[in-house]
Amino acid sequence: MKPVVLITKVGAVFWTRELSAQNSSVGEQGETEGVINHLLERDDIQLVYFGQWRGALPEGLIYIPSYLDNLDELTSARLQEHNWAIDTKNVSEMNPKFFVNIAGYASTMGWVGNPHGSGVQACAIRYVSPHLNILQSCKLARIVINNDPRSYPRCGEIGLGWDWTRPRALLSQRTLNWSRTIQGSKFDVREVYAGAENWCEHIPQAPINDLPVMIVAHAHIKDGCKFAKREGAWATVLSPPKDNAELLSMGMRVYGRGWQHFSGYNSELMPGCIRPDEVMNVLARAKVCPAVSAGDGFYTGKLRTCLAQDCLPIFFGSGEPFTFDPLEKYVPFDSDIRIKKPGDLLRLVKYFDTHEDIRKTCVSELLELSKPDWTLFDKCINDALDGRDMETESWHQEFGGYRASS
Repeated sequence: MKPVVLITKVGAVFWTRELSAQNSSVGEQGETEGVINHLLERDDIQLVYFGQWRGALPEGLIYIPSYLDNLDELTSARLQEHNWAIDTKNVSEMNPKFFVNIAGYASTMGWVGNPHGSGVQACAIRYVSPHLNILQSCKLARIVINNDPRSYPRCGEIGLGWDWTRPRALLSQRTLNWSRTIQGSKFDVREVYAGAENWCEHIPQAPINDLPVMIVAHAHIKDGCKFAKREGAWATVLSPPKDNAELLSMGMRVYGRGWQHFSGYNSELMPGCIRPDEVMNVLARAKVCPAVSAGDGFYTGKLRTCLAQDCLPIFFGSGEPFTFDPLEKYVPFDSDIRIKKPGDLLRLVKYFDTHEDIRKTCVSELLELSKPDWTLFDKCINDALDGRDMETESWHQEFGGYRASS
């Protein structure tokens, strides 16, 4: 029998890309679907999805639903553990080798019976704790893929003796060493750049390109995401005010949450959120879209999201905080097609609006440069299948993870 690899999207119901495009209540699912489809191309493993799945199952994927009967914020520890036992039985029969987790909602606690008596949110009970239980009860190494600087695992169980919930690998969209304290226990965290921002799959729309520019981005200024300094980056992009007035007349809108806290807020320019299923339609209408990083040094999937709709992302920055493409993988800092000072957005919008051939060339070049690279991920999976010791320094340096601080 082929070795079994378990996979899940932590913290949420997974909707296939096709189904999520038809629903307004769900967000981007492309990262998870991209990883699943890549693993399904292998003929040496059996891939099993554990959790909650909506949509058609791809050929070759086995689905084990997590047992959620009567689980909510009022759930007793006894009922939770009863459901966990059912999950453990169903999963353990497959004898998986390890568990790949695409990071999602990061709860502080999922265990209702935790010794501190901490309250647990319904989302954590339903969509996080079943995966933590499987990790601990089946003693499975946790390989984490992180696509969002808000989603690093921080579950209290890691600091309460559930050692199998500690990530043994952290494949990310930047390389960084840092530390975090969980339930009084300090851990050294190493995340390793794996190119995961380009693993996302999108459903292309028919390009319209009838608007010179559109912006789709959450402000993340006063929403608890600790990205307050991001306002400075957007203040450079969206200035001076006279330029914004001209861009508004050209059809530009800024869609997303939190723009009412922006120093240059304009209710007509910044009308609020659009539904997740409308994002791709908006980008398909735009010729260009400015891109600001979601976190210092952190690559995001915004590049491929725009390119999939024939929309050219225009990168902010030349090395300062929230610079998009901080390693200059795609566009050098000295390029004239970066936004580096007030007035650059309007200049570039006008340029690409009148130089369609150059815009198309830039889109093609970026598509080629950002092709998915699975090298590090595949090596991590292969080494895990071969039984490589995940507690060694060489593993930690190569694939990252959480380790108890010495």
